[in-house]
Amino acid sequence: MTAKTILQTLRNRHRKDVFIPECKTGPTIDNLALRRMDAWVMRRSYTRFATIAYEIKVSRSDFLADTKWREYLPYCHELYFVCPWGMIEPQEIDDAAGLCWVSKNGRRIYTKKRVEQRDIEIPAEMLIHIVMSRTVVMREWDLVTLNAEKRRLEKKVAELRQAVPAV
Repeated sequence: MTAKTILQTLRNRHRKDVFIPECKTGPTIDNLALRRMDAWVMRRSYTRFATIAYEIKVSRSDFLADTKWREYLPYCHELYFVCPWGMIEPQEIDDAAGLCWVSKNGRRIYTKKRVEQRDIEIPAEMLIHIVMSRTVVMREWDLVTLNAEKRRLEKKVAELRQAVPAV
């Protein structure tokens, strides 16, 4: 199983949430403390608001060598390791993180160890970076303008069809 497959399965799991793959913790320029999470999610909910970071592991050696995951904790309310089915056991995971297994066919994710949601404030620098660099903003007036242009073009096509004699 590849990291790309796991990332796509996470994207499907969070299709209604804000999903940022390869999420940086701020702008790249002159930022020596910059970190990059495999995926970062903001639940689209005011009542159950939370951000979740995912660290994807596709080999045991990568999991055992990972020392940077704790540096992601200030940027998320929950952090989960995600791996192929059975590659990492729940008892191997520190209490600060959770564990998810991806099914053998790569279509589903199962939470094997839940993590308690931490009460933290996400750094403004990271949120500003996400809004400025990782989102597409479509203003309401843009939609109104596009719809008006569509109607104008449809009318023009209808006029041209009437002006051209049938062959």
